[in-house]
Amino acid sequence: MPVARQLKVALFSAIWIVSACVSVAPPAPTASSIAVPTDSGVPPTTQPTTPLTTSEPSVEAPSLAPEPTAETPTEPAEATATARPTRTQPPQPPTALPNLRIGKFEADQLPVVVDATATLTADITNFADTASGPFIVEFVSVQAGQEDLVLDTQTFDSGLAAGAATKATVSITPNEPVGLSVIARVDPVDQIEETDESDNEKLLEIIVEQNQINLAVPSDGLTVTSAGDAAAPTAYLFTLRLTNSGQSTMTGPMSVKYFGYESAGGYVEWGTFDFDVDLAPGAEFNQQVGWSVEPGTYRAYALADSGETWTETNEEDNEAILDFTAP
Repeated sequence: MPVARQLKVALFSAIWIVSACVSVAPPAPTASSIAVPTDSGVPPTTQPTTPLTTSEPSVEAPSLAPEPTAETPTEPAEATATARPTRTQPPQPPTALPNLRIGKFEADQLPVVVDATATLTADITNFADTASGPFIVEFVSVQAGQEDLVLDTQTFDSGLAAGAATKATVSITPNEPVGLSVIARVDPVDQIEETDESDNEKLLEIIVEQNQINLAVPSDGLTVTSAGDAAAPTAYLFTLRLTNSGQSTMTGPMSVKYFGYESAGGYVEWGTFDFDVDLAPGAEFNQQVGWSVEPGTYRAYALADSGETWTETNEEDNEAILDFTAP
């Protein structure tokens, strides 16, 4: 193929390809042509042709919205529902609670002396309008520099009704002169919810003194007299006189045992009388009790502190002896 023809074919192909790939702008409006007479000798004017552009059209990339950051709040996906107003709950009445309280806490004798038994009593009251339910009471000895010593623990399974009261007791027998601090506690482990938890214990300070008491019964301290009549011919009165010859006051329980031997050697026991005594140093006490005595001749004995409750400075002068005959 001749070279000129090859170039023509190539040029035609290139122009076709470009016209197929680019968008051609619509032709601009042309000016109106002016008619020229044919016999004027002026060549006719032809309408100019709009040239083809070969430049590619610019394509504007779609703008992407920036990702939200901490500084750029995002719009919620959907509108937040309007919150409903909360309904106000009516106030609830307070729950009734018990209140266990330790009231009086004391010893049955003061001073407490060595080797003598003293009973400590705590009064417990439920100061409330509702029952307490079961509770515990404990007695604890507290000494500086020593671990607390639990003397006794008592359980009150029935609890206490509103306004009711009860007592808890513990006995101690010190073996040396010392100062004691004993605490009575109700509900010590807080099992019961109360209106006031600050009144559940009370402290009792006790001074234990060296035992300086001594019961002395004089040799003529026992007398026996008939009190019988036709209705009770065997009734007799036993009268005992005793003295505290020691240096400490004696306050507490006492027992006197009355017994004897018949002239034939037989043993007879009339009975034991228990009572409370309160004897200051040098004070005297007279006791009279009635027993039934069968006719016969006797050697009678009255033994003071027969239960050995007290430790005395002299244990050999507690007995009185009397020989008598019941007709």
